[in-house]
Amino acid sequence: MGLSLSLVTEDKEIPGIKQKPALLPFSSFTGSCILFDLETSSLKLDSEILQIAALYTVSGDKFDTYIQPNKSIAPSSSAVTGLTANGNILFYNGKPVHAYNAHNAVNDVNSLHKLMTLFKVEKQDVLEFSFSVESIVENMKYDKIVKVDAESFGDLVKGKYMSAQMAVRCAQSGLKKCHLDLAFHRKGFQGLLDLLSQRRQDGSPRVTKTAAVIKKITGYYDK
Repeated sequence: MGLSLSLVTEDKEIPGIKQKPALLPFSSFTGSCILFDLETSSLKLDSEILQIAALYTVSGDKFDTYIQPNKSIAPSSSAVTGLTANGNILFYNGKPVHAYNAHNAVNDVNSLHKLMTLFKVEKQDVLEFSFSVESIVENMKYDKIVKVDAESFGDLVKGKYMSAQMAVRCAQSGLKKCHLDLAFHRKGFQGLLDLLSQRRQDGSPRVTKTAAVIKKITGYYDK
């Protein structure tokens, strides 16, 4: 084989199967509700908040503020929010927000409040979709790690030995490219098959058990 497996030394052992951390719900709720809505620069994990609005359901007090982003605003986000930026000025539908009271996020929280009142949303209903900050943070950390680890399969994806979706699935299970290098270095095709088809607790494969898909990956090492 003409391929160097120098990356094998990056990780000397293959990790066990990783699962996305569960979102942990609150067991009780004794306070009142504050509804809030965010407008962001994109849907990516590194997006920035452009506007935040909140409404206290007991008193009706409201909070609303705009935040000047440090990064560019995605066109897809501007199409939904109407918010754009030029230099140090934030615009709503082409007008500076400091001169135009857009309050698009405020409208959203007002609508949420009306819906909660109309459908008589109880505290137990809120609890069902409320999660601890700690578990949300752990989920976000997991997603960031998956993004980085999926990028390690870049050469395989570019060479069409593996799909981008497959790279993400590998990363979600705790694998990086160096782990595939290690598995192939040890047992070739069988090593990759054993690794990628490893059974989860529910009986499903870690990534895939389709021999043809795994055979295609071995083409990267056989080239």
